[in-house]
Amino acid sequence: MLLRHIQCSWSFIPAVLVAAGLSLSAVAGVHAEDLTPWKGSWVSAVSLLNIPAVDSDLQAAYELQGKKDGITAQEWKTTKLSKWNTAIKGMTVDDNTITFTLGDGSQVTGKYTYVGAVTTHGEHELQWSKFTSEDEGAWRAVMLMQPEISEDHTALTHFHFRYGNDGFEPLQDATVFPTMVAPDTTAAQFAADFAE
Repeated sequence: MLLRHIQCSWSFIPAVLVAAGLSLSAVAGVHAEDLTPWKGSWVSAVSLLNIPAVDSDLQAAYELQGKKDGITAQEWKTTKLSKWNTAIKGMTVDDNTITFTLGDGSQVTGKYTYVGAVTTHGEHELQWSKFTSEDEGAWRAVMLMQPEISEDHTALTHFHFRYGNDGFEPLQDATVFPTMVAPDTTAAQFAADFAE
C-alpha cells in the first residue's frame, strides 16, 4: 500500500482523519505545519535492515527485486540501503522538538519551527514540510515528508527526511531519502514496501 504524501495548511487535519478512521492516503496534498504527524520514536530503516536476522529474512525479497531490475540481489540491496542511509540512528519527536540519536549513541536536540513547504521534482513529485532550528548543535534545516502510516500493520510505517546546516536548497536537490521507521518494523513490512 503506497500512501500519498499530503499537503494542507491546517496542521490538525491528519489527526482528524486518523481519529475518524480515514487513511491519510484518502486526501491528496497535505503539508504539516507542526511536528504532530511525526510525534513519537523512530529508528533508522538501515539500522534495522543491517540486523543479521532481518537481513537473512529479506534475502528472497532482495533476490526478487534484483531479478525485476535485472541486477543481482546484492546490487539491489546496496542501492536501496544507500538511498535510505543516514548517520542518524533514531529520532524522538515531541511537540516542537526533535532529538536525533547519532551512531555513537550521543544525542542532539533542537526546537524546530515550521517555515514553509516545498515540492521537489524528480522521478516523482514529493511534498516536504520545512523546519528550522537556532539551537546550538542542532541541524539548522530539516525537511520531513509526511509519514506513511500502515493502519493494518502490513505495510511499512515510515517517513523520509533530509537535514543540514546550509539551508534548504541543497536538501531540495539531494537524491537520497534517509528513512525512519517504526521501532517494531518487521522484515515482512520491509518486503511489502520493496514490492511496491
